[in-house]
Amino acid sequence: MDWLKGAEMACRFHFVRLRPNYLRFGINFEDDFSGNSGYNIAARLTRTEINSLGGEFRAEIQLGETPRVFAEFFQPLDYKSRWFVNPQVEYVRSNGGVFDNGGFQIAEVGADNTRLSLQGGRQFDNWGEFRVGVTRIDSDVELRIGPPEITGGSSTTTAYTATFEVDTMLVAGSLFVVFDTVVGPIYIAYGAAEGGRQSAYLFLGQTF
Repeated sequence: MDWLKGAEMACRFHFVRLRPNYLRFGINFEDDFSGNSGYNIAARLTRTEINSLGGEFRAEIQLGETPRVFAEFFQPLDYKSRWFVNPQVEYVRSNGGVFDNGGFQIAEVGADNTRLSLQGGRQFDNWGEFRVGVTRIDSDVELRIGPPEITGGSSTTTAYTATFEVDTMLVAGSLFVVFDTVVGPIYIAYGAAEGGRQSAYLFLGQTF
């Protein structure tokens, strides 16, 4: 029965565990009914369980009114995922207004912010987290529209942080309506504040 033995050897299978990866997209529009509007298109890639301790890598990119690039690596230090380290890097280009004492905008500036962060800590099951870290932020501000006496500049800020977070249920005062469609969830929101200020939001797909 040598031929049967050979057949048994040829029928061995190798099983490979599949690690879930996620790619999500989103788009949002914003209008404050005062002539100011904007949009952003974003994408997020998440790779999970990239090593034996369950490390996770996440990268995000956003184009539009506020361009942004973000990446982080979350690495547990034990098999129960209690202790961890979490390095992050982020670049954001944003616009902002300069206002006088009467609340009128007199200039517009653009800011390039680069953030480097190294954090670590401990997770408490699914109800809390303690982390400490150091963060460095490099900012470069330039005048886009406005009088030349308003100047920009560069600065570097270093912060040491310690936080303890507890997962609680939050109640928000905003009004959101969500529709589940074939192209993904659609969020419509409306808000009003003192002074007659109003805002409307439309989100299509995953929000970040």
